[in-house]
Amino acid sequence: MRNLEERCLSAGDRVSFHWYTYEEYVCRHYKANVRWLRCSYGVTEKRARARFSAEPRVVFLGSLRGGWVNLALLERLSERHSQIDVWGGPPPPKSAAIRYLGYAPSLDILADYQIGLVTITDDPLRRLSFSSKQLEYFSYGLPVLVPAWRNDPVLAAGTLPYTEDTFLDQVATLADRAIWEETSARALVLASQLSWEAALRPLTEFLCS
Repeated sequence: MRNLEERCLSAGDRVSFHWYTYEEYVCRHYKANVRWLRCSYGVTEKRARARFSAEPRVVFLGSLRGGWVNLALLERLSERHSQIDVWGGPPPPKSAAIRYLGYAPSLDILADYQIGLVTITDDPLRRLSFSSKQLEYFSYGLPVLVPAWRNDPVLAAGTLPYTEDTFLDQVATLADRAIWEETSARALVLASQLSWEAALRPLTEFLCS
């Protein structure tokens, strides 16, 4: 399978993943002569905006399927901070110690929160992977808490890294109005810079060349 993957990567006129960090993973782990086309994931501008609260609410929105989601980490964080709302699907096991609210009626529910949460497993691929929910959080002005093992310079301005030991401290940090508003403003700037128009511009230019 690895040989097949390497042949496919080498044979492509251009190869693109939905986030640039996957390129680094391929370059590290595959022996392929790849001609890259750097497109990326994008996000649409939102009218709704999150607002500061001295008691910030934390939201996790997205898929609950797949080991990489790290449901176990989400459970442990929920034990430390009981006010994490979880939206998405499929429904987790009834034994899961999380506050599961079902499928969100609209992404606009994100504007009711102050912090977006990403969980992910700590393995070589996921350390260089990407969570589309992070851009959706940004588009509503939510600062985002991301595991410390994933360091992405492009998204850093709106992101606070956490470990299980520092999670509550980072939530408390965002209970400070000045810090929250500054981080929220940076998140909105990132969402504007990472629009779908900007994300797909390299593809348009390539097809028109």
